[in-house]
Amino acid sequence: MRKARLNIFYLTIICIGAIGLLACKAAPPAYEVVQDETGVYTKNSDFMIIRSRPNDSFEAIAQRYYGDSAEAFRLTKINPPLGPSGGQLVSIPLRMTNPANIFSHYYKTIPILCYHQFTDSGNSHHPLVLQQEKFREQLQYLKDNNYQVLRLDELESYLDGKRPIPDKSVVLTIDDGYRSIYTVAYPLLKEFNFPVTVFLYTDFIGGKAALTWQQVKELRQSGLFDFQSHSKTHASLATLPNPDPLEVALLEKEIVTPHAVIEKRLGFEPVYFAFPYGDTSDAAVELLQQEGYRLAFTVQAGGNPVFADRMRLRRAMIYDGDTMETFINKLTTKVAFQ
Repeated sequence: MRKARLNIFYLTIICIGAIGLLACKAAPPAYEVVQDETGVYTKNSDFMIIRSRPNDSFEAIAQRYYGDSAEAFRLTKINPPLGPSGGQLVSIPLRMTNPANIFSHYYKTIPILCYHQFTDSGNSHHPLVLQQEKFREQLQYLKDNNYQVLRLDELESYLDGKRPIPDKSVVLTIDDGYRSIYTVAYPLLKEFNFPVTVFLYTDFIGGKAALTWQQVKELRQSGLFDFQSHSKTHASLATLPNPDPLEVALLEKEIVTPHAVIEKRLGFEPVYFAFPYGDTSDAAVELLQQEGYRLAFTVQAGGNPVFADRMRLRRAMIYDGDTMETFINKLTTKVAFQ
């Protein structure tokens, strides 16, 4: 009897094991094995692992799998250096694990630089008129130190937590619409292949010192320039807490009118706005949002984390008197916790 019971017990264990084995065999694997031009790699919802190609680089791999070589920093953080022979296993993160970009001792930020005028003269007659060679030196610094120069739609994606903020990134903006953007800044931006957003106050365009609409269109066609709104006449948009009818009328003129002008002249609706003088108000922000603006910018210095106020983003003003040390200090890419 005891022997029979033991046999039944062992038979039960064997059956359970067999059932478990069948269940495991039927369950989908935690990863999939895929064959593509890079070789065999494993993949799940968090990572894929590929084999590098001969003379591969993290920039090339980021371009292949993220569609952007600047995302290489995501790979260099978790992989050893690549060898020239290829065949090396490379781990590629597939999703955001820290969308807030907040770490134990600091959080990442994106600096936005604000330029105005440029000159090819050896002297500047105004703090906001930057000498050509100083502008070149600043762009060269960004290139030499591997800064990712972002477009505003890319900035929006990072602020939305859809992509990890690069260790070094920056946005270039130019206010007003002076002609020196075309004659001085454009050749340098084209040389470095850096994108920039120009905020126009529309009454200025076509003036003696300003861009023409034809030049604006030519700059857009280069693929490096985006144009957005900086008001109609460059009037301050600061108001009292409860604006009176005259203030409301001013806000509508300064926000609604240039929106329509840009749409008519350039064929698209602006969605980004720079406050003249950096002056904001709750009433102005409310009207901007009603008009469909998604981001708005001040001239308050500092970087922008993902939790920044989207309608009062910070920008660092660039002056001709800035030294390179001053310029570098304005590239706020992280803020330490106190």
